[in-house]
Amino acid sequence: MRSSVVLRILAVLVGLDGLAHAIEAARGAHDPRILLAEHVLVFVSAVVAAVGLWRGSRWSPWALAAFGIITAVLVVSLGPLLALDHGARSGLWTGAATIVVLTAVAVWYANRRVASPSLDV
Repeated sequence: MRSSVVLRILAVLVGLDGLAHAIEAARGAHDPRILLAEHVLVFVSAVVAAVGLWRGSRWSPWALAAFGIITAVLVVSLGPLLALDHGARSGLWTGAATIVVLTAVAVWYANRRVASPSLDV
């Protein structure tokens, strides 16, 4: 099954985000271990989702949804894990909600594309 151009662009974006989290995990020697584990989970889920999207696999929307949820959880957990004050935490829920909404749109699109018989642009 051939993947569409938009799915491949989405795969690259998801992969780049995963790479950023892998770099952050590698650099975060002073971060709490749970945060490092979250970065690794985001990286792994991003790679799985990116490969699925690139190939146009039927399971890719599920992998993309998992990636988005794991990323949103990481963002929300930054406040307590890094002991941020109330002012610094104020945008975390908004950021996580934005990730969830964008992920939902991407999952909807990916699901339509991989479920359709023809994956032309």
